[in-house]
Amino acid sequence: MLERSNAVHTAGDDADAAVTLVAMSTPQATETEPTTGSLPPPELLAAIETIRERIPTVTEFSDLFEVFDEQVVRSPALWSSSERRRHDVLHAIVHQVAPQLRPGFVPLFDSFFEIRGTDFWHGAVTGSNGLACVFYDERSRMGMMAMCNPFDGTGMTHFVRITRVLTTALDGDEARLPN
Repeated sequence: MLERSNAVHTAGDDADAAVTLVAMSTPQATETEPTTGSLPPPELLAAIETIRERIPTVTEFSDLFEVFDEQVVRSPALWSSSERRRHDVLHAIVHQVAPQLRPGFVPLFDSFFEIRGTDFWHGAVTGSNGLACVFYDERSRMGMMAMCNPFDGTGMTHFVRITRVLTTALDGDEARLPN
């Protein structure tokens, strides 16, 4: 459980942003459904590695989300390789950042999945005035979120890079720990 968290986003050149979630405790991913299915095939693993390599340095967030959509989401093996689980970090990030991107956003339903054996997560949060789609790499503690409302007629999607930074109290002061 998060004892304290702050989400900060900074606008980029094309409305892309970077987000850092500061948390006082290490959140746990918990199993919510029994494990069934298979491990991901090599082509899905290769796509995940491509995304992992690009997350820290990508400047065109929409391009990386397109790679995620084309190579991971559209993979026939994605759902048989995924397991629905609760992830407190993703839950906290999306529930804090989405209302900043779409004022009035109230989360209604969320669903997160881990791709077996990869520490790579994907999911979505449906809200009152939008949809937030997310992918997150547990190993690097980085991911991305795309926020849109397919029914508002604007066709606008906001992209943010998300990063988890853990903190701890030392003699009453907070100290930043490396990712």
